[in-house]
Amino acid sequence: MGHTPLSPDSRAGGGPLRRVFAVLEVLAEARGVLTLSQLADRLDLPKSSLHRTMSILTDLRLAERDADKAYRTGDYLRTLARPRAEAAVDTLPTLLTPHLLELVQQTRQVASLAMLTGATITHTAVLHDHDHTSMARAVRTPSPAHTTAPGKLLIATSSRALTSVSLREELELVRRTGLAYARPSSGLVEVAAPLCLGGPAPVAAIVLTGAVRQLDLKSAGALLRRTVALVEEKVALAS
Repeated sequence: MGHTPLSPDSRAGGGPLRRVFAVLEVLAEARGVLTLSQLADRLDLPKSSLHRTMSILTDLRLAERDADKAYRTGDYLRTLARPRAEAAVDTLPTLLTPHLLELVQQTRQVASLAMLTGATITHTAVLHDHDHTSMARAVRTPSPAHTTAPGKLLIATSSRALTSVSLREELELVRRTGLAYARPSSGLVEVAAPLCLGGPAPVAAIVLTGAVRQLDLKSAGALLRRTVALVEEKVALAS
């Protein structure tokens, strides 16, 4: 049975609380950020009253507003969802192994799971063929998050303060597309896609790493999106 979106119409019962939950539901299901106009269109609400609701939600950290005045779910919601997501993370290596193997077979590059620890990205469950042992060794080496595709992806969906204007602009693009790219070292390129595991924000990323001239970025992005969808579906069915 499909999910029925909650109506923001207070006359349906629930008063202003119904509107709050309807807004949070739309933000949680959005692939990226939404402007006030986009929220108003999706909820069929006047911008004036919606603006008051968003002010309250941002004050309570239930929503966040970026430099472009666009909104996403706030860090308080991510904190509430973290225990469930962390429980799912424990099972990820076993769950992901068949999918990572498939990615290796399809691309003949290195596939891995990446997580953010402080300001560092660590890759686990790194899978590769016999021809890419040295590349896999490089992938396993912890790296500063801002220099890697999964690091940019996971920072972009957090509430971390950033001082670099160029990095903020790059991370905003990551939020909007749902994919991140980087060249972690000479001759290599990474593509990363987010894993939310039932939560409102990513807790890990699936990554493809390959030689610049051998990894087709467009095809890699499509493969990663499909893999993430399959993993998220399995996690949802198991919960």
